[in-house]
Amino acid sequence: MRYIKYSNDKKKLEEILNTEQRFKNVERSAVEIVNAVTKSNMKIEEGKESVDMCLAIQEMKEESRIEGREEVKKSFMVKYKKSEQETEELMKIYWK
Repeated sequence: MRYIKYSNDKKKLEEILNTEQRFKNVERSAVEIVNAVTKSNMKIEEGKESVDMCLAIQEMKEESRIEGREEVKKSFMVKYKKSEQETEELMKIYWK
């Protein structure tokens, strides 16, 4: 599969996901194999027999962004001895 082939090349992977229609409707079993080989952890909804890999990858990227923000927030709170509320207010102002 091309997804597996380019799983370490983010630019190429994003390019093929955005240009090739076959990634809009991928069989559940194929996504399970991709997850196992690439450790992608794409979510597969119960009862669905196909997955929109483009959407699944966008969701994974958003989850990673949220996790990264939380890690930075925690580090900032510890380093500068700020409360969670103070930190969130500063993030709203300075981190867009």
